[in-house]
Amino acid sequence: MRKKILFSIVILAVAFSAGVALKTKAGVGDSGTGWLWGGSDDGAGSLPGISWISMNDTNTGVGSYGINIPAGNGAVTGYAWSGGGDDGVGVGWIDFEPQNHCVVAPALPGPNQYQALSCTDPDGGTGGVSRSSDSLIGWARIVGIAEASVTGNSGGWEGWIKMSGTAQDGNVYGVTIESDGSFCKAGDPTTFEVAGDGLRHCAAWSGGNTLAELGFIDFRQTSIGAAKTLKICEDGCGAGTLLPGTVAMVEGDSKSLSACYDTALNCSGGGDVTSLAVWAETDAPDDAISLSGGDPQTLSANTVTADSSEDFGVTHDGHTVNITVNVADSTAVCPNGIIEGAEECDDGAAGNGPCPAACSASCALNNCSGGANWKEVAP
Repeated sequence: MRKKILFSIVILAVAFSAGVALKTKAGVGDSGTGWLWGGSDDGAGSLPGISWISMNDTNTGVGSYGINIPAGNGAVTGYAWSGGGDDGVGVGWIDFEPQNHCVVAPALPGPNQYQALSCTDPDGGTGGVSRSSDSLIGWARIVGIAEASVTGNSGGWEGWIKMSGTAQDGNVYGVTIESDGSFCKAGDPTTFEVAGDGLRHCAAWSGGNTLAELGFIDFRQTSIGAAKTLKICEDGCGAGTLLPGTVAMVEGDSKSLSACYDTALNCSGGGDVTSLAVWAETDAPDDAISLSGGDPQTLSANTVTADSSEDFGVTHDGHTVNITVNVADSTAVCPNGIIEGAEECDDGAAGNGPCPAACSASCALNNCSGGANWKEVAP
């Protein structure tokens, strides 16, 4: 019977791996690092477990994915990947937010979603993992098993993985977090040793409240690291300048831009993904800018007939950054002969307030009067 179950898992893993390109979106970050261990031995030489499970795409070459675990209370997001190996069989994607991805058949799934016979977890909810203080709670789901349930090919399994509870043998289990971001909190009743190895282990449970499927999944070799962020940097990812959400340019200007994806909050961390990212401009409401080049990208302010604006953005690994560029018309003549873009302007009377809003930002910064007879004194 155990060999039959193992064969069924192999079919599920192979069938689902063909859909990799459709199921690779990460959450808002990839703070989960390391590997989960789902291997087990039935004592007769069989390995009914699922071997190593990767928490982040830096471990494998399979698409772009990751698990984000917040630093405080909140939802866990993203997918882990079970690829199998010589010491166990992989089952493909493991979804830590099935409440957002599971669709009850025959409803058709949308982007990054999948069908299942039922999307109700064994506790009567819709699944989903979250962090509560120093513990993970809730349900993740093995996507391949969920999909196989639609056609009756899951062997009666549902693919749910519970983060804490009581197993069928009466053992209490759970996934706990140390203050340094490592898992398996010392002294917690759910933390245990394996055959006196002197190491701390803690585990989730694959199966329902009354059904054992793939057994314990150990979190010992995983941890919570800093989440990656996507940003746009001028003049490089290592020592460039972080581009703000709104940028002012004058027609004819250009900027050298890079897409940077790393754990730094500024442009000091490297992580250049410029050539891998998707760059796009809106051409609306005005065609005020253009993007060109490869790595780096060149942002150019186009010739405009009046002050104009346009948005552009970059997308990578499920993250998107959008920027608004305001382009000033450098040849337009402001009221009373002030040339837009002038560094100084004066009408001979100080202290009368700034230039009109119709003039450029560089002109408006100067103390020009609200009266007549302005003149440009320093272009």
